[in-house]
Amino acid sequence: MKIFVIGGSNKVGEPPQNVGELDACAMHLGGEIARRGHDLLLCSPFEGSADVPALRGWVTTGPADRLQGHLEIHLPNIPSVRETLDALLATQKAQDSHRFYHAVPVTSDNRPNLEHAWLLAQLAALDTCQGVIAIGGKSDGTASLLLTLAATRRVPVLPLGFLGGAAAAYLDRHRYELSDALGHDADRLSGAPKDAVSLGGSAVAPPSRFFISYPRERSAAADQIEALLRRRNAEVFRDNDSFEVGAEITGEIRRNIVRSDVFLALYCKEFMLSPWCFDELEFAFERSGKGLLRIALLCLDDSRVVPPQARTLATYPCRDRNELEMRVRAIVGPSHGQPL
Repeated sequence: MKIFVIGGSNKVGEPPQNVGELDACAMHLGGEIARRGHDLLLCSPFEGSADVPALRGWVTTGPADRLQGHLEIHLPNIPSVRETLDALLATQKAQDSHRFYHAVPVTSDNRPNLEHAWLLAQLAALDTCQGVIAIGGKSDGTASLLLTLAATRRVPVLPLGFLGGAAAAYLDRHRYELSDALGHDADRLSGAPKDAVSLGGSAVAPPSRFFISYPRERSAAADQIEALLRRRNAEVFRDNDSFEVGAEITGEIRRNIVRSDVFLALYCKEFMLSPWCFDELEFAFERSGKGLLRIALLCLDDSRVVPPQARTLATYPCRDRNELEMRVRAIVGPSHGQPL
């Protein structure tokens, strides 16, 4: 599995103790990734980044302790950068690295656009990785942008927030889904846990996209569910418009169900009496039968599950707000976990 380590100092003139903490943590990560047989992806041969100490940790892990894994490096195709990398790899005696040099765009006056060149190399690494571990990184720099892109591309991210910066900001934004996945271990991400790579086994990608199907009489429950999901940075679709009598399920609703990964039905007596809810559920079954959608019934009362296809579905009794929150968290958890 390919793990992309990103980050570095948050600002110019970082205190020496912070630099030392960054180096120690990144070096430990590099060694752990090697010992666990993962591939290590890097993008910078320069001191001050998390890449260089991660490389040192990778290299200093002896062959007897290292499982099968490779060192993969993505860089802009700039002569001075290539020379710096060659010198670093020679100094560290790193062998058998896979190097990828990426094209350098130019500005309007035909000069190398260095900012975009580095970003393109980092994007290439992000495209090929299966997980990201972030340490520090400037909040207004490319680390912040890469973590945001990782979230939109559904790449699992493990942010270590002890140095602040982009990693800490990501940790704060995604604290709910990280807590769902890691439990009390999520609190340890504010430090530099020695078993970070192991914790990455439960790291999460951004939550799935959810469609909430509900009768108008249960809009308060739908509001609660939407708030719970959005706190976890999930994308939520629901129908906020009233249907006219005899109206069919709209094209917009169909498109939103198609865009969703999970269909949440607020099943109750009012749901049973709503032809529009049943239309939505029937279309969801079409998607589910093709393996394109997961359906869960949140049972708000004692109504029997009538549709034959729905009788085999997982049902979640929800008699009050606390139980509803607990059930939604149970549904969200397994819907988006991906191991590093």
